[in-house]
Amino acid sequence: GTFEGLLNKQYDNQNRYEYGMYTYIDDGTPDEQFESFSIASSTPGDESTQHEEFYTLDGDNRVREWRILVDGVVDGGLAEFVLATSFSDDYILDSSDISATDLSTTTTSLSLSTSFSYLSDALAALEQRNVADNSIFSSAQFSYLDDGRLDTVTNESNHTLKLTWKNATRIEKRETINNNDGSFINSVTYRFDAERLVKVEHQIRPGFLRTFTRYDFILSYDSQGRIERQDIDLGANGSIEATITFEWTDAPCVQTIFWIHGLIDAFLQLDPQKPRLMPGAGWGLPMSCPISQ
Repeated sequence: GTFEGLLNKQYDNQNRYEYGMYTYIDDGTPDEQFESFSIASSTPGDESTQHEEFYTLDGDNRVREWRILVDGVVDGGLAEFVLATSFSDDYILDSSDISATDLSTTTTSLSLSTSFSYLSDALAALEQRNVADNSIFSSAQFSYLDDGRLDTVTNESNHTLKLTWKNATRIEKRETINNNDGSFINSVTYRFDAERLVKVEHQIRPGFLRTFTRYDFILSYDSQGRIERQDIDLGANGSIEATITFEWTDAPCVQTIFWIHGLIDAFLQLDPQKPRLMPGAGWGLPMSCPISQ
């Protein structure tokens, strides 16, 4: 299905998201408390016939619970996905819990609880545990440069991702090392022409029956600065093994602001003026969706 509507966002004097007002194109009715919507699939043979989302907000318009009901996922029955959050003072996230349940059998297939800790208003660590046995599902510790840019991320396997910055807003290289034995795991190097990303060089460890340890993505753009072609060079020897082409059409621009601790992407710019609660991501500014701030 296609949801057609307009979202107007309001921010406070500290540039924090305050609230959003949705106006539905079909009837023009504003919904100041966007608490639920549903999408029904019209694709022949698609077993997922219904998708409903429900939101519970607190007095500060923060999402305390996000619940999704999907029909047809498990043996034609209803499946429920729930994300619940809690906050300390201001808008600092303390914890989040996520679960997936087959409502036809009331069986919970996944239940994870994540806690967050901060140091000097920057995210210092997170830990995600399996509620069933309290085992660690994933974790991350973050360190920063003096100016607030993300420096390293260390995960539950004691692997550390180290970032090298091209300038104040662009990542030039990311390299992952196994701290248990000091061995190299992988690296990604971003090559720019001015501020435009033109090549992504991947270095990986030798693997079983793998004939290469380097592969490159080579990017080209159209006259409007949009990606029109990505060539894939396995072995980084100049031969192109695969090509992806892109076609564009005009459409309303949807700007998504999100937090995800594992995301380090050369397409995203770091805004040092924003709170350091989204390490490695900052504000996502997709290249196909230019935003003036």
